Amino acid sequence: MKTSRTPAQPEFDGAKIEAIQRAIQQGTFKPDANRIADRLLANGNWRRLQQSH
Repeated sequence: MKTSRTPAQPEFDGAKIEAIQRAIQQGTFKPDANRIADRLLANGNWRRLQQSH
């Protein structure tokens, strides 16, 4: 019988996420171009900031 495996959920650091959100709001967030998550955060929040102004 074949069983399907579910991929492990990545762990999220809530404090790090909050710190990044604060830095984005303050305009001090500097994404690491080599980290895909930083690029996605920066792009998503940049678009949201552009739409709000």
